[in-house]
Formats: sequence, structure tokens, C-alpha cells
Amino acid sequence: MNDETIKAPSGEMLRKIAQRKTTVSTDTVPKVINTDSTTIEVVISAGKILSKTSQFGHAAIIIDGIAYSMGPEGYSAIFSGAEYILKQQRFRDSAGFTLRLGRKEKLTIKQELQRRVSANKPYNMIDNSCSSNVAEVLGYGNIVAYDPRYLPGLVTPGDLFIALGRSKRLAKKTVYEKLN
Repeated sequence: MNDETIKAPSGEMLRKIAQRKTTVSTDTVPKVINTDSTTIEVVISAGKILSKTSQFGHAAIIIDGIAYSMGPEGYSAIFSGAEYILKQQRFRDSAGFTLRLGRKEKLTIKQELQRRVSANKPYNMIDNSCSSNVAEVLGYGNIVAYDPRYLPGLVTPGDLFIALGRSKRLAKKTVYEKLN
């Protein structure tokens, strides 16, 4: 038995029983880190008081330069991301949340958005709104975009704003101010 002792940070004396090498190689060589990631942007716009459907705000996803947006007229993917942001800036302030994700996650999200555009289910403020669609689609990419403990089904742009602002996937937040 080994009688060698070492002193713990707490000051307690410990007896050394064994010693093992757990790292296969030396730590002098930099370790490879997989950084195969890409981004998407979620744009959340402020509410408009004199609007039937946009009093709580609006949310859309920009992926590969195309803005996917659900509204009372149905799902659309017709605007370029830049055109969509400019359209929003004419009426209200918006915030863009650039999220980091893997290429496979991005592809899964894009395919789900395209499926929803094709399905074009009718708008419903409770469970098929702009923000509920964004939250559900981000879930396909393993991104939590709202707190599911509150009001199941109902997700507001404000819920998205808070959750994405705290997300570990957040790479950048951009403020798009209303144009005068």
C-alpha cells in the first residue's frame, strides 16, 4: 500500500491510492473542434395597435435569404429577407435574432417551412399563428423558442423575443428601427 499523501484544497490530508492517465495523447496539441455550423434569422416585429391580427406583433424566419411568414392570408415565402425586413420597418420596429445551428438542423427547418407553405393551413391566432409556427418549426431544429409551461398552444411574439434572447444558440441580435 502506498503511504504517499496529498493535501486537498480544503486542507484535509488524503492518501494517494492510485494514479491513472486518462488522456490518450498529450495536451500540448490543439484538439480539433467541429465548427460546421450555419445561421438562420428569426425576425420579431412590434405590435400595431390598429391591426386586427398584428396587435401582439409578428414573427417570421429568414432562411437562405427567403422570409417565411404566416399571416391571416396563409403562409408565404415570397419575400427576400431584405425585402421582408424593409416592409416591416415601414410600419414598426423589429428585432432580428441570428441563431447558430448545424447544417442538418437548418435543412430540417427549411424542409418543414416548405411543407407548411405547401399545406397552407388556415390562420388561427391560438394554435396556427405566426409565432406558434416559428416556435414549432424551431423545435424541429432542437431550439426551444418559448416556455411550454404557460398556456399550451398559445405562443406570442413576446414569448419568442424573451426565449430567443436567452438562447445559447443566439449568435447576434439586430435591431431594425422603424423608418420615419
